Amino acid sequence: MMDLWCKKLYRFLDGELESGDEEHFRLHLALCRACASGLHDAMQLEMLSVQALCGAVAHNDAPPPPTPS
Repeated sequence: MMDLWCKKLYRFLDGELESGDEEHFRLHLALCRACASGLHDAMQLEMLSVQALCGAVAHNDAPPPPTPS
């Protein structure tokens, strides 16, 4: 069964928990393999997304802006 704290994983990731709840969630992470795994997966996904976006920007084939006449 999903714990009440498990439902707060994405709020924790987004920094939306109040400080007391954030500390409680950190303690929960030490005991809950599902949340620890979910946190790991979400952080990997975020890192891969950033890398993909950086690569897309670095390889942008858009033409240069027009020069002023």
